[in-house]
Amino acid sequence: MNVEEIQVNQSGAGKAPASTRFTQSQVAYLDKFRGLEWAHAYKLRSFEYLEVQPGDTILEVGCGAGDDSLALAQMVGPDGRVVGIDAGEDMISEAKKRAETSTLPVEFLVQDACNIDFPDNTFDGCRADQVFQHIGDPRQAVTEVIRVVRPGARIVICDPDWETLVIDSADKAVTRRIVNYRCDVFRSGWIGRQLSGLFKTLGLTDAFVHADVFVITNLALANKLWRLRDTAERASEKGGISEGDASRWMSQLEEADRNGLFFGAVTGFAAVGRKP
Repeated sequence: MNVEEIQVNQSGAGKAPASTRFTQSQVAYLDKFRGLEWAHAYKLRSFEYLEVQPGDTILEVGCGAGDDSLALAQMVGPDGRVVGIDAGEDMISEAKKRAETSTLPVEFLVQDACNIDFPDNTFDGCRADQVFQHIGDPRQAVTEVIRVVRPGARIVICDPDWETLVIDSADKAVTRRIVNYRCDVFRSGWIGRQLSGLFKTLGLTDAFVHADVFVITNLALANKLWRLRDTAERASEKGGISEGDASRWMSQLEEADRNGLFFGAVTGFAAVGRKP
């Protein structure tokens, strides 16, 4: 989720600041996503790909609210170190709050993925999850990750490819316009299909990609995670479809959901490589 995807009212007495409400929406999204069985499964698999050992120093790029960094800190143990970085100051504040009662070896810093403030060859591994879709220059970010990890380190980057989002609907043309609009909301909506090429052209060895198809058959959950109604409305506002198209499309999905027939899916990719 990024700034463009959340509508916030920036005025009004007694209301929390827009940045705070945005962070709260982000955190709610991350917590909801993390609680899903298939999300938990791919996260565990990404940890396995990282080949974490006790005593390792691990970097997590785009750590969000810090839950995955805390899980990694349990894996490295008291002799290791986990550093979570995120561009959002409010998000780093949330991560620090969640870690404040923990004795785990973890720290959280505000940093830019395209300009990581650590020396060359600092970390034993690096992981990023649902982050590179928001980065305007993914190649630069991967280059930075490669720079700050040690030779032999594993790099694991997990992201969806938003043009693989499929929604079963009777209106194919409108559905295509809406899901393509959603893909283009992200700075790097195609990153899932691009990670393999980036890893190879930037010289990572033992590179491979694992794909997972995440299926949702409940409209309420799909709308929460994929913001279908908001996307249809914004596609209409931008002129990609008419207001009537957006309304009819959502009505069709709601009817399908009432009959137990709603179906949606998106493909996520985990790219894995090793610094030579």
